[in-house]
Amino acid sequence: MTTKATPETDSGGLGRRQFLAGTASAGTLALAGCLTRMPRASEQTFGTPHELIQMGGRERHLVFGDDDDPDVSFMLRQDVPLPATPESPPEWIPFHVVVHHRKGLRTDRLTLCLRAPAVDGSGFDANVYLRSPATGNTPTFTLDRDLTGWTVIDADDLGKPPAGRSSAPGEANVALNFVVRPLSSHPAEELYAEFEAELSEPRIVGRRSRTATGQLAFPFVLD
Repeated sequence: MTTKATPETDSGGLGRRQFLAGTASAGTLALAGCLTRMPRASEQTFGTPHELIQMGGRERHLVFGDDDDPDVSFMLRQDVPLPATPESPPEWIPFHVVVHHRKGLRTDRLTLCLRAPAVDGSGFDANVYLRSPATGNTPTFTLDRDLTGWTVIDADDLGKPPAGRSSAPGEANVALNFVVRPLSSHPAEELYAEFEAELSEPRIVGRRSRTATGQLAFPFVLD
């Protein structure tokens, strides 16, 4: 993946489920990924993305295709960290995700794996919370933790219209919000994200499916 150097409102309260630290340190993450062990839903891909960095490092994009008119793009943006009190260091680091695709494509499935390891290598990773949506008209995401400590956010029915609606959520941009909370005794400085989306487009018979997959290392911006 090549790298190029070049804000949304919060959507509600914290999710109910908290997933505690795993056992891998930052140095082992390259060898213990999340999506590398998951079965691929389709064999065809959108190729290798390049990374676009904006807003002084607060916003990073994985772009599949041209910058001006990409087939697919995955945006990860850090919003303003939230301190417990005005005098204390940041305790909550909010993030916003958007999966964008060109006209004619539909996102059918999305998986996002997240991990923020402690800098001391202790294995006490930062906690990750999925934020509740502002309305009930958004896709349903599940949140879990795999055996190596990655937090996995997944939605596998984006291509199906919900009851009472004629369009599927994946026909538009897919967005979600989550919060990272580093432990005060085991601070974290970087978020690792692995992303996979299955998208499809109509053809004469049926639909053609392809997969977009990428990875990001996102240093926290705390000033």
